[in-house]
Amino acid sequence: MKKQIAAIAFALTIAGGASGSSIQFNMGDGTAYNGNNAPAGLTDTVWNSVTGDTTSGLLYSDGSAATGVTLDVGLAAEIGPGGTVEDWTDLYGDFRNTFTISSALGIFETTLMQKYWLARDYRTLAVRITGLEAGEYDVYSLVRADNLAITYDVAVGVNSGAWTNLAVQSIAAVTGTEGTDTWAEGLNYTKHRVTVTGTNDYITVMVDSTANAYSPLQGLQIVAPSELPVTTIQVDFGATGGPNGTTTEGGTIWNGVEPGSTGADLPAGGAYVVNDLVDSSNHVTTVTMTLDWSSQSGLSSSKAWDLHEADRDGDFLGIQAADTSSTGVYNTITFSNLTAGAPYDVTVWSQAVNGGDFRVNGGAVQVLVGTVQDAGVNGAVSHTFTNVTADGTGSIEVDWGHITSAPEGNLWTSITAISIEGYMGAESQPEPVLAISSLQDRQIIQRDLAGQAVLPIEGTFSGDGTEVQARLTALDGNGTDTEWITMDAAPADGTYAGTLDVTEGWYQLEVRLLDGSDVVDTVVIEHIGVGDIYITCGQSNAANFGGGSSEAEDDRVSYMGIPSTHWKHAEDLPENPSANSGSRGAPWPFLGDMLSASENVPVGFIVIADGGSEVYEWTVAANDNYPNLKTAVQALGINGFRAVLWHQGERDNKRDTSTADYVMRLESVIAQSRMDAGWNIPWLVAQASYVDLGFDQNIIDAQLDVIANNLHVFAGPDTDELVGNDPDTGEAYRHDDVHFSVSGLMTHAELWFESLEKAFPELETTGFSVSNQVVSLVFSGLIGEAYQLEATESLADPDWQAVTNIESVSVSPLAVDVASTNGIAFYRFRLLTE
Repeated sequence: MKKQIAAIAFALTIAGGASGSSIQFNMGDGTAYNGNNAPAGLTDTVWNSVTGDTTSGLLYSDGSAATGVTLDVGLAAEIGPGGTVEDWTDLYGDFRNTFTISSALGIFETTLMQKYWLARDYRTLAVRITGLEAGEYDVYSLVRADNLAITYDVAVGVNSGAWTNLAVQSIAAVTGTEGTDTWAEGLNYTKHRVTVTGTNDYITVMVDSTANAYSPLQGLQIVAPSELPVTTIQVDFGATGGPNGTTTEGGTIWNGVEPGSTGADLPAGGAYVVNDLVDSSNHVTTVTMTLDWSSQSGLSSSKAWDLHEADRDGDFLGIQAADTSSTGVYNTITFSNLTAGAPYDVTVWSQAVNGGDFRVNGGAVQVLVGTVQDAGVNGAVSHTFTNVTADGTGSIEVDWGHITSAPEGNLWTSITAISIEGYMGAESQPEPVLAISSLQDRQIIQRDLAGQAVLPIEGTFSGDGTEVQARLTALDGNGTDTEWITMDAAPADGTYAGTLDVTEGWYQLEVRLLDGSDVVDTVVIEHIGVGDIYITCGQSNAANFGGGSSEAEDDRVSYMGIPSTHWKHAEDLPENPSANSGSRGAPWPFLGDMLSASENVPVGFIVIADGGSEVYEWTVAANDNYPNLKTAVQALGINGFRAVLWHQGERDNKRDTSTADYVMRLESVIAQSRMDAGWNIPWLVAQASYVDLGFDQNIIDAQLDVIANNLHVFAGPDTDELVGNDPDTGEAYRHDDVHFSVSGLMTHAELWFESLEKAFPELETTGFSVSNQVVSLVFSGLIGEAYQLEATESLADPDWQAVTNIESVSVSPLAVDVASTNGIAFYRFRLLTE
């Protein structure tokens, strides 16, 4: 029987993905566009509103801190290389709040335009963004003004080093900038792709009017293409299940297109256009498919774009044309409204009587010569053209027929299906219909005494929905599967809320929105754990300052830092909020492996240790590290974690902190944490004082005093004994006379494991005897706790009755005598913490 831990609802979660490199700027007070209709297609909504040079406080588009990223603005004498830049801050100290005709620069504001930056009188506006990670970026520059007669040149490049000798990678023009409230390429924005190669590189954006006028900039969206959502459009000519009724890796959503059975119902000499194609995620896209044969020659008028039984056995359908003329005649399908310059994989399924050639034509041409002959009954052969770049208009052509070397004569070359995989544009990836806000991937929820927990299932949805359901699937058999269970029978106002009872284990969580009996949308969290959570506090040996890396082998071990609230697999750099958290190993991944193997449950660590901190810095009076501890204990809730693990004392050794002061300060931290949490949090306190100065008995005495004189404070490991070399590996326990080596980290973890076993033992009944209606029970493994003994009157009785309360004990085993009362005999017993 394990220690009683109540069910909790974890609150420290955020929606969204991991920190990325995409960043968005609104050049004003945030009201201009507010990021609406931005072209890149990010589902992130965070924009930086900037009214001056920005050197701190920026956010990536997913809301995470853009640490190290800065934005600077200046004036260039000319657009292009060699333009000397004068920084606006140096010239004016800050941005002007209003524009005057005599000013060379300022923030211009009208009812239409809201706010934007500008330079005037043949001056070029120059902007640079530093601190982005190495990689490719698409730079979208929003240039809006109220003078439609002006053309603006926008130049973008990557520079390194000083704010001079600006390189220009490419220049694009923007004409007629008022236009519409949406972003329109060439009308009010340009797009450039650039590559950042090193930490000294910065992206430069320059705007120059082609006349004596101001050069405006209203918004920047800088997007790492790798962060754009990838999806697939799949078209089957004659069916909706893929070639020959099958599916492909791209997904199960196919667009069934039937242009006609004989050709007679096709538009004469024109084009057959298909709009609103659906992608493999069931989102309607802006991509258009056009079957255009008006400019071709040599096609049989009765068979052009015929829906045909292509394999002569009638097993599947396709579109094909008879071609009896010479090489150079072919048929074309065009996919439009893709992203110009973006790469795609194009797969063509075909079936031919005599054969023919295929090619795709975007920014570059790929040709497959002498392609598919008849593949036989139930056969359809495919070929994938990889990394096809959409041309400057955002189009890709698929051509087939007599392109190069196909034999002349009776040519019946068909296409049965086509798929295009890549980024399908902003409108093809709208905000998810269904979202979960109360949980995130790799989050751990604390189990209770019976190995149970209650998952809070809360979130938002858009559109129509009458019911929200959820289910759990155990990963690798660790847990108990559930059926679909109703979370909210009447969701309203775009929100839903419910709870799901779950047993300890490691799960995939699915939540789905229903409209009647139809499934509107389903969202999945790949990993959710129900097990044990520990909060780790202290200084560097409880943070990431080890002599080598550490990573949990068990997938069920998770980390989270405060206040980042981002769960991840337990390894180095746990997103600790401290500026001094280290970047190497910690004992907690190794300890997590031991605990998860011993208990067969997921294990989570809330990591808030701060390297070099003394005990005083954890007190409320210092107002330094305690706020993070308070945030953790309050967010996890009553009985929402197993214990606080405290490893600290080395800094107080150097500070010559007295025993009395250390005791007073640590006890104040423990007491305050329990007051803020609302329950009697267990603490484990390590004996730790060793630094290069040696041991400090005053610190050790203080730690032992706190353990001995405070209820629910248990002994953690004595890590002062980890001096010298590990007898098993021969490696020194400490790599620098203070911090642990990899051997030291592993031994540190083993000592914590032993301490936790003593603090939270398995409570086993080791003896049972009956004499003269007195039951004698003997329990082992009891140390320092207060317990309550409960019993039932029958084996099937669901109502447990308190028999006796037991005060804190210091010895084990513990014998308890229970006499029957008024003839009532007890048949089952259990021991709980109070």
